[in-house]
Amino acid sequence: MRLSNLLIVPLPALGMGGTVFTFVSASVDDVEPAHADVKNHHITLKFRPSDADVDATPFGASCWWVATGRVITDDVDAVLVEFVGGDIHAGDVASGVPHITISVRDGVSPAKSIDAIRHAIATDTVQPFRAFGHGTVDRLGA
Repeated sequence: MRLSNLLIVPLPALGMGGTVFTFVSASVDDVEPAHADVKNHHITLKFRPSDADVDATPFGASCWWVATGRVITDDVDAVLVEFVGGDIHAGDVASGVPHITISVRDGVSPAKSIDAIRHAIATDTVQPFRAFGHGTVDRLGA
């Protein structure tokens, strides 16, 4: 079942119980996705967090973010974000790369955005991009 751009899959179908990931709800308005598989709905904090991480997560907390650049490759389209106010900070993002995946090529995992962003930072190929937004902390799973 699809709800907006978010695919809802029952956790038993994934072979998982508990929390799959914690995130800040976030989307970039008025952006043309580079790829067909549009994501554009969250900033992942932790993927498959431990019970202790889940217990420490401030669910319902809010934060403000600003997009500081964009990375578009043959596989992914993502914006880098910085948290600029609220209860969430860059250190809360387990990957060390706060971002919103805008879109991916069909069959490509959104997680590929992390490597693409790191490569673009290392090679100084991040494109200028600005957007602002507000989100709240939530989770997918129990």
